[in-house]
Amino acid sequence: LVLFRNLTQMVLSIVQSQERAALRSGILVAERYLAMGIPLLFAAAFGWGLTGFFTGTLLAEGLIFLFCLVYALRHLDWRWRVLDLPVVKESMLYGLPLLGLNVSGFVTDWGDRYLLSYFRTEAELGLYTAGYNMANYVTMFLVSALNSALIPVTMNVWNEEGPDSARASLESFLRYYSLVALPVLFGGSAVAEELIGLLASAKYLPAAEVVPWVLGAKVI
Repeated sequence: LVLFRNLTQMVLSIVQSQERAALRSGILVAERYLAMGIPLLFAAAFGWGLTGFFTGTLLAEGLIFLFCLVYALRHLDWRWRVLDLPVVKESMLYGLPLLGLNVSGFVTDWGDRYLLSYFRTEAELGLYTAGYNMANYVTMFLVSALNSALIPVTMNVWNEEGPDSARASLESFLRYYSLVALPVLFGGSAVAEELIGLLASAKYLPAAEVVPWVLGAKVI
C-alpha cells in the first residue's frame, strides 16, 4: 500500500499542476469508494473478515495505481533526466514552511491514540482504533473532494473576481457540503455497529460508540 499510494500521489500531483481538478477529484473519489466497496464485498460475500477487508483494500489501491500508471505512460512526457536541480531547489524552499502544517496534521491525526495508549489499556485502544478507522473510511470521500476542489476553486475565484465573489462561492460550497456531510454523519452513526460487525467481528462491536464522535470531528 505504501508503494501504490506514493506512486499514485506522484501522478496526482502532476495532474493537479496541469489544473485537471476534475480528473484528480474523480481518481480520489473512485479510490475511496473502491477502498470501501471491494473490502465490504469480500467480507460480506466471501465471509473472509479482516482477511477480505485487507485483500480488498490492496486490490482497490492496486487498480487505482494501474490506472495512474497507464495515464502517466500515455499522457506525460518522460525523459531520462527527470531532475532539474534549480527546480528542485525552488520546490524545496517553497515547501519547507509546509513542514509545520504536516507535523500539526500528524499530531491531529494520531495524537488521540498516543494519549489513549498512555492512559488506557491496549484493549480499549484497539476498540477505539477500530471505531476511528470506520469513521475515517466513511468520511474520506468528503475530505478528498474538499481538499482537491475547495482551495483551488476559491483561489481562482478570488484571483479573477475578487474577495466578495470568493466569499459567496465559499459560502455556497460549504452549504452544499453540509447537506451531504450531515446525512453521512447521522447515517454512518446509525449503521456503525452493523458495519463493524461485518468487517471485523462481534468482539469489536463496542467500538461503535466511538464512531459518532469521530465522525463529527472529521466532518467539522
